[in-house]
Amino acid sequence: MGCDDCCSELQNGQELIGRWEVVEVGYSPGSGYVTEKIEQSKFIEFGADHHFQSNYEGLDDIHYFRIVEDADNLVLELFPTKPQENNPDQLAYKYEMAFEEDLLKLMYAYCIEGCHIGIRKVE
Repeated sequence: MGCDDCCSELQNGQELIGRWEVVEVGYSPGSGYVTEKIEQSKFIEFGADHHFQSNYEGLDDIHYFRIVEDADNLVLELFPTKPQENNPDQLAYKYEMAFEEDLLKLMYAYCIEGCHIGIRKVE
């Protein structure tokens, strides 16, 4: 079920729209799982009009986002250009979203061993 315009509120009641600070990243080097704190000032910003902005490496060329619902989970889809219906080739990244305390974890959908970006709301 598509959820493009209805899901600016997240499962914990927090609003997605606004500026978020990137505070950690997680990945698997092949054995175990590593979580590293981000010391530099990196951000992700979600606009009410589906515009996306970030200075985080790899996401700095993304300009649009969409939220969809997949099996009762919210999924964040990121696009370099404005998404069009029935054009799956536009999709650049897909993240499942989950909260752990005050941290929103964006878990990269195609990472077999697990990867995430942890963000915290600042505005």
